[in-house]
Amino acid sequence: MDKVTLVPGSTQIDRNRINTTLYVQAANADVGADVLINGNATATGTNAHLSLLNDLGPLSAKVLSYPIYYYVTFAVTTGWLDKRRPVTVSVRNSDNKTSVNQLQFSFPQSTSTIDTDGDGLFDSEEPTVPVPSGIVLNTVRPDVLLQVDGMKDLAQFPDAEVFKTAHDAFAQAPVINWDGSTGINLVIDVYRDKIPWTQTVYLAQDQTNALASCTATADPVYMYYKDIKRVCFNNAAVARGKYYHYCIWVNDLAGTPIGISDVDFATRSVGDDCVIATETLGSSWQDVRPRAETLMHELGHQLGQRHGGVDDFVFNPSYNSVMSNSWTGRTAFLLGKSRLETPICQTAYYGISGVIEQPDGSIPSGQYVFAGYSRGMGRSIDPRHLDETTGICGIPIDWDCFGNAANCDGNANKPDFPKDLKGDGSFRKLDDYSNWGHLLFTGPRDNGTVVVVDLAGQPEP
Repeated sequence: MDKVTLVPGSTQIDRNRINTTLYVQAANADVGADVLINGNATATGTNAHLSLLNDLGPLSAKVLSYPIYYYVTFAVTTGWLDKRRPVTVSVRNSDNKTSVNQLQFSFPQSTSTIDTDGDGLFDSEEPTVPVPSGIVLNTVRPDVLLQVDGMKDLAQFPDAEVFKTAHDAFAQAPVINWDGSTGINLVIDVYRDKIPWTQTVYLAQDQTNALASCTATADPVYMYYKDIKRVCFNNAAVARGKYYHYCIWVNDLAGTPIGISDVDFATRSVGDDCVIATETLGSSWQDVRPRAETLMHELGHQLGQRHGGVDDFVFNPSYNSVMSNSWTGRTAFLLGKSRLETPICQTAYYGISGVIEQPDGSIPSGQYVFAGYSRGMGRSIDPRHLDETTGICGIPIDWDCFGNAANCDGNANKPDFPKDLKGDGSFRKLDDYSNWGHLLFTGPRDNGTVVVVDLAGQPEP
């Protein structure tokens, strides 16, 4: 199961009742599968609509735990239900096997809050949402809106290719839309040299040192994000607050993180604010890939994604995603040992068969294919039975290096041994996680949460 949205024009609301048609996407589902609502097939049955082949690229199905060969969408009419009660949606294949995961879907409570494509923008609002010239929003294709403001006098503010890389990754997302299009429309509204210069920015929600306007001279030593957003975010004039994520690119962040977001997963799983600071880092961090990864990482937090998939184990080797600290900025790590300490599926990361890191952890030469969020196919790893010869994705791994390269024994030949990879004594199986199938789009409307320091994007893990 990947998503549940609505078929356009299908929703009827009568007081506390609703009758609508759900639009459901599932991976590897049979064309003749049934969509179940609260565990039951509906009276009108299920109709398959569209399919999308999934290109495994250089990855072989035999090195994946959950290879996805295709996605299928279905339309299923609910019949009259209580609109106040969310429903649980699952898919049952023709062999009677039901999808492992189930998705909960909450109905719109009025015609004005219908959100056909589930992107957090109500259909009734989309025609009036302020967007850059030439951009058109679509009520049946998800739109994610992001404003990025740059600090003045940055020598290394990202060029257009950084933002295009992130945009293209969303456009290639494995999402089938009702109109036959695929992907997600990431709209990035960029303003270079907008924010007054200051040495350091603090993302602290409850503090201020009173910046008078976005054109005023800032305190040269530090500023608080709250002040910057209050005077620089294009909200007062055009009411962007409930539609746009907001990210600022600055000189330096308080503490050591390269990026930070306003998501507190203990209380709420979405956000709408982030700060990124790559200006003072080495030249390798000024390349397109690590900066695009950092942008997608912080935006991913705002869209409900975590460092380890289902949790915040930041170096989950099964997790093929820029949300992992093992992925974000990997080509910019200064030391090869940092890559030895954080093994990943290199074929998934570099995107080219046979392109792998050197024995000392040095990155391979040449061009790589950008990889963003995970589709959830990766090989599961059982820390109780590690096999160095098969490693990850068929590439041998010296697991002695994990977490501390000083422990490397120079070999990758042990066939079956335990190692507490998480360091919590649990030895629980580690899995990949589908980011694309779990994006949450309500961050701007919910106005984010209190800040928790995001450990993502440390200069070295």
